[in-house]
Amino acid sequence: MDKHSESQHGNKVIGSAETLPPDPTPKSKRSRNGKPAKPDKDFPLWLHPSGRWCRKIHQKVWYFGKADNPQAALEKWLDQKDDLLAGRTPRPKSNGLLLGDPPHDPDSSVGLVNRFLTAKQERVESGELTRRTFEDYKATCQRLVDVFGWSRRVDDLAPEDFEKLRSQIGKTRGVVSLGNEINRVRVILKYAADNRLVPRDSIHYGQNFRRPSLKSLRQARAKRGPKIFEADEIRQMVSASSQPLMAMILLGINCGLGQSDISSLPQTAIDLKSGWLRLASSGVAGFGLKPSRQSRPRLLNVPSQPTRPIPTWHSSQNMVHAGRE
Repeated sequence: MDKHSESQHGNKVIGSAETLPPDPTPKSKRSRNGKPAKPDKDFPLWLHPSGRWCRKIHQKVWYFGKADNPQAALEKWLDQKDDLLAGRTPRPKSNGLLLGDPPHDPDSSVGLVNRFLTAKQERVESGELTRRTFEDYKATCQRLVDVFGWSRRVDDLAPEDFEKLRSQIGKTRGVVSLGNEINRVRVILKYAADNRLVPRDSIHYGQNFRRPSLKSLRQARAKRGPKIFEADEIRQMVSASSQPLMAMILLGINCGLGQSDISSLPQTAIDLKSGWLRLASSGVAGFGLKPSRQSRPRLLNVPSQPTRPIPTWHSSQNMVHAGRE
């Protein structure tokens, strides 16, 4: 072998600092088995034998791109992560009305729930809506954000989402409360459609997101049994109660007033001298009253028993009944 050939051994020229230029296309990092390795140890995806980055969620494998482009696969995973972990089918992202407001700015009122509650708060201040009804709406709005997430678009809600919501409500509510909650959800979403915040035909509830049937309500009522207090039980409650609870019990038993009637009862409605109570009907359709009769005031003869503790309580406490006159 000549001297020139020996100097070329190992792709180096002996006695010279020159080396061959490096390969212009470096090889990608690969694991011991020859497959592309993860870019780093915190990479959330793993390589499927088919040559695609994937992840198993809720017993199902989802794919996010080919092995030679881990960055694109990571971006796709981050884009679909919230939907997949929540059990929803990923949908393309676009601009639209969000369900809630961002956590870093919860009072921005750009989402549906805050817009809806702002409108209802104005009705509370004008006396058109009770505080209790407002609090029920507020709890329903919080449930929507908890189940779907604040960043969920309203027009992206699908029938399977409402099925999940109904199932979640039914775990902690009876049939009556379930029906009321479903009705409140529909009122909130109807507000979005009526105010043109979303297209009217973009909200699809599906067949299952309905109030419980009348048959279910009758069965639940029969299972619960009658809600009746015997005379002895009522006497025990009256003797053990103090004001103002005693007056509330007596007005409910002797005058047939309900909770809403008592909570909004103005002092001017009671004539303590004559023993008469003049109260306009709250217009609850459940009593079978026609609209023409609901607006008529009710004249109730207040027995002497419930009228005695009322002035005594007022004179000693110097307080006035809550309610609007």
